[in-house]
Amino acid sequence: MGEDLFCMGADPRLPERLRIAATCDGRPVTVYRDRCRYCRMSLG
Repeated sequence: MGEDLFCMGADPRLPERLRIAATCDGRPVTVYRDRCRYCRMSLG
């Protein structure tokens, strides 16, 4: 859909979207799925 916005599922008419909000070293660390924030972090 865009550089940081992706459609989820096979049907593009469905409203589910995944947006990359923050990156670190070129890898996504924060994404939003339908306005819910998911964060990824390394503990090592």
